[in-house]
Amino acid sequence: GGGLGKQLDALADDGASDPNTFAQKADQLIRQDCVAAVFGGWTSASRKVVFITNGDSPFWDAAEKGFLDAAAKQGLTGQFLRNKGGDSASQLRLLDQIASRTDVAGLAISIVDASAVGIIDRLREIGARIPVVTVDSDCRPEDQSCRRAYIGTNNLEAGKVAGRIAKQLAPDGGGWIGFVGSADAD
Repeated sequence: GGGLGKQLDALADDGASDPNTFAQKADQLIRQDCVAAVFGGWTSASRKVVFITNGDSPFWDAAEKGFLDAAAKQGLTGQFLRNKGGDSASQLRLLDQIASRTDVAGLAISIVDASAVGIIDRLREIGARIPVVTVDSDCRPEDQSCRRAYIGTNNLEAGKVAGRIAKQLAPDGGGWIGFVGSADAD
């Protein structure tokens, strides 16, 4: 085939749905093969977003469905990883897996314990490459630079509001019970 009276040759290469491979192949086509134009793009397989939970309870079922549906609507592949161990060591192992991957475009995480050794350092490392958002359980105020945003409830303020409402409902006092998923949740 051709265009404007000139012969055109099509060259093809495979980026293997990997951002680094795409960049390398495009550079090779331009520098070594002297192509005039490069057409192609990312597949949804190379644009993954990952959500790591702080545990493995039914609490996360609705979040998983919403996250995966929203990812698909954006043309992304969502991966929802439940921290089945429910502890910081298990969560750090999941973060280590994400840190070594080049196919992840964003990370959402509900931190088990923001003071646990390694968690914030790993989030800083990952956050230097891709957006990181904390959900439901945030990092400490002095570590907020490890993420771009927090989505969730300020539990301290929620507790104050609950206390005021409880006082209105039972001005003469009474017994109350409050439930929280983790004592460390902010």
